[in-house]
This record gives sequence, structure tokens and C-alpha cells, in this order.
Amino acid sequence: MVGWAKANLFSSPLNIALTLLALWFLWQILPPSIHWLFSGAVWAAADRKECWALMEAPRDGACWAFIRGSLELFLYGWYPEPERWRVDLTFVLFAAAVFGALRENIPGKKYWLIFAVAFPFIAAWLLFGGFGLEAIPTNKLGGIL
Repeated sequence: MVGWAKANLFSSPLNIALTLLALWFLWQILPPSIHWLFSGAVWAAADRKECWALMEAPRDGACWAFIRGSLELFLYGWYPEPERWRVDLTFVLFAAAVFGALRENIPGKKYWLIFAVAFPFIAAWLLFGGFGLEAIPTNKLGGIL
């Protein structure tokens, strides 16, 4: 590991300067981010005002209670609840397509690549409907979609 660091991070004055700059940047960003995300955050509250009242200072941390309460809206938007399985299946198929396309030594690589190319069409069919699935109007899309 020391040899790798010497060869890649400290091999020239420019690399040394860039490495030190990157480390300084991480030192400046990570501790406040960790504080905001975790130690300064409020995990249970009824609303934003209660979140801020529970914090050391207003806006001093994340309000995870709001995220937890609105998670379905963030994920699905206004997609009809009985049809949300289609969104879930699309995410699973996306993960499979990416995994199969990026993995070098996988049996049937050609078929994984064909699936990765076909995935956008499969996803459009699942999300928008048609051909046997209930059509979903675009104004119902939202969230991560």
C-alpha cells in the first residue's frame, strides 16, 4: 500500500500538491457533513418546527423524521399505489442490467448486454403501461422517477 501511494499519490511535486489539497478538502467537508447528517440530526419529530426546536441551532442538522414520513412520496411520487410494484421491478431490473453489463467474467455476457440494451424499452413499458398493463399518465410520475 505504501508503494502504491508513492507511485500514484506522491510521485511528483504536482501529485503531492494535489493529494494534499484533496486531503485538506476532505478534512474540511467530512466532519461538518457527518455532524449534519448524523450527530446533529433529529430522528423523530412531528414537523420541521419541532425538528428545529430539538436541534442545538435551527438548521444545524438533518431532519430525518421528515424524510422518513415522506419516503414513499420521494420514491414513487404520485404513482398509483396498486401499481408501485412496477417501479420496484424496474429498479431491480436496472440493477441487474448494470451488473450484467459491467461485470467482465460473467457467463452469457452477450445475453446480459442484449438485456442492458433492451432495458430502457422494458422500463418504459413497465412505468408507462400499455400492452396489457394499465396506462399511467405522466402527471403521476414523480419522486425518483
